Amino acid sequence: MSTRPLLDDTESLRARRRALRAEMNRVQHWRRLLRARIDLSVSAALIPDRLGLVASGALSDVTPPDHVRMTTLVRGDLSASAVLDIEELRDLESDVQEYGRRVRSELERVTEQLVQRLTDDLVRAPGRLSPLF
Repeated sequence: MSTRPLLDDTESLRARRRALRAEMNRVQHWRRLLRARIDLSVSAALIPDRLGLVASGALSDVTPPDHVRMTTLVRGDLSASAVLDIEELRDLESDVQEYGRRVRSELERVTEQLVQRLTDDLVRAPGRLSPLF
């Protein structure tokens, strides 16, 4: 009995699993970017009060950081109207999250197939398996 088709199928499953894992990494990166963009949009619209206003008497020898500089750096190129993008950003984040769920589900399915294939191969031809790694 030839083990070549079994090994080819195993390699195909491994390749699919690698591709799905890479796609999950991209999904996670996009989700982080979208969440960060949402946070930046909110921060551009809702800059906190100046530091040191309330605690100035309790911190007589401590100077708070420059408020104008912090505001400028935190807001960056975003205007207060950037908050208007939040609904669309949240919709996109939800779409990416759903896509990620489907990719993760396929990754789990392919992983189960690969484990089953390796188990079957071990039973059929224990001395002729390709290395796991």
